[in-house]
Amino acid sequence: MKTIIFIAILVILSFTVLALPQVPNKPSFSIDSKGNVQFPNNIFLGRLFCEQELAESSTKVVCSVEKIVNNVAIMRHPERTIIRNAQVIEIPFGAHPGASNGFYIPDLNHYKEYARYCRERKFNDYLKKYVFNMKNHEDYIKLIGKNELNSLKLKNK
Repeated sequence: MKTIIFIAILVILSFTVLALPQVPNKPSFSIDSKGNVQFPNNIFLGRLFCEQELAESSTKVVCSVEKIVNNVAIMRHPERTIIRNAQVIEIPFGAHPGASNGFYIPDLNHYKEYARYCRERKFNDYLKKYVFNMKNHEDYIKLIGKNELNSLKLKNK
């Protein structure tokens, strides 16, 4: 029987890992359309976890990223490639409310709201608002607001 394991390390790496024995989903650092995943030159908070090991233990890897980069950019630093031949999907702000290394900072106001829901024992209300009532990622972006999300972007992007 397949087991689904969720490991949320969004704040650290802008990754959410959905690891099935066959398919981990890895919002990643830099990735090209050929599925080459690289860790960034300046790793957020300075560390990696077990991304490569999760990928190697799976038959398929699905990566979501803020932006798909050109293969030429990946080939400039082949030594930083930790995963090859992943399936790729571009999902801007896919790590929200966490940070995305090189793209945006964590949404601390959202974390405060989350904490308030938890303190008030209304976690199910939080899930309804931000998870279950969403038809797709665009609905989530609209709910949070583009201005709010854009305010989190790093100035160099």
